[in-house]
Amino acid sequence: MMKRLALCLLGWIMAAPLAQANADYPSRPIRLIVPFPAGSATGAMARAPAPIAALLNKVFTQELPSRHEYR
Repeated sequence: MMKRLALCLLGWIMAAPLAQANADYPSRPIRLIVPFPAGSATGAMARAPAPIAALLNKVFTQELPSRHEYR
């Protein structure tokens, strides 16, 4: 009986910090960077889940084409 009580207490003590976890993660807006030029299919696919994610937090999609992209 003491082993069972000790295991229950140990489990409770180990689980207690989880209740203190940060519940409002992420606290800053999400910035999604698309490494392709604006108007590409990749940019459209990146913006597709943004309205759903905007229910939880602000989402910004930004197209930043690199100098090393294929032409």
